[in-house]
Amino acid sequence: SLAAAAPLTEEWLALFAKAVRATVAQQLALGLAIAQLSDEEKAAEGDKFLRARLAELTRAAAGALPDALAHALLYFLGDPADKARAALVRLLQAVHPEENAPLTLLPLLYSGVGGEQAAAAADPSDLDSRLSYQDGRGPPPSDAVPALAADATELAELMRDLGYSGCASRAAV
Repeated sequence: SLAAAAPLTEEWLALFAKAVRATVAQQLALGLAIAQLSDEEKAAEGDKFLRARLAELTRAAAGALPDALAHALLYFLGDPADKARAALVRLLQAVHPEENAPLTLLPLLYSGVGGEQAAAAADPSDLDSRLSYQDGRGPPPSDAVPALAADATELAELMRDLGYSGCASRAAV
């Protein structure tokens, strides 16, 4: 096998990414996947490759990252004191202002109180939903529309009639 022929090193990963013409997102995903391996030696090489790619990340490339990958990177780099995480947070904040940030990135980029410093100090394991983000921001405005009970709407009745098969795929909806 190819893995047995060549040891998995940062240099080998860089050559592999160049040979297959991997995009920045693909290189980051590869580095992230290898950095999470159970084999500590390979995980360390994946981490070095990942951090090297993050150091080369531009604002344009950060803007093109899929939200799920950006979220996974921020979560993996969880330590707020990590320089690579802080740089990635700054790039993503520049690309995604707070009012336009994707829901998956919002709590990791903007923790509510204190802006950038608080976001850098936020523990990603505590921020896993929009609800926790809103809890940090205070009560909702008083003019907010009250939530309707799910049983009282026509949509709820329709979904109850259709059952789970009605939302099994986009085509079914």
